[in-house]
Amino acid sequence: MADPSAPVGVVVEAFLADLARQYRPASTVRAYRSDLSDFARFHAGSLAEVTASVLRSYLATLTGRAPATRARREAALASLLAWAYRAELIDADPMSRIDRTRLPPSAPRPVPTAGSAKIRTKPAVS
Repeated sequence: MADPSAPVGVVVEAFLADLARQYRPASTVRAYRSDLSDFARFHAGSLAEVTASVLRSYLATLTGRAPATRARREAALASLLAWAYRAELIDADPMSRIDRTRLPPSAPRPVPTAGSAKIRTKPAVS
């Protein structure tokens, strides 16, 4: 288990190793590694020093990014901090004090042409 006084980057590696042990998809681990490494470059301190204020400062650096990118980075941080809280590495989850990016609902995707042929329609009942 990671040491809460270790730099965030060390704790991130422990978190990612735990995800891999849980057989999370490699694409998820890779995306989390990218997003959390960005945060670790921003905050070189320990996990214990991560506060809502630190998170807000980091998230402010993402204001020029697409909403989906901001939401993904927030999700990665939320997963890391929830894991750290469950592992008793931190006393409270500072992400719970952050207003998260809301994504507009996406439009429904059309059924592919090949799939629409498989849809059966019932004859109208008269």
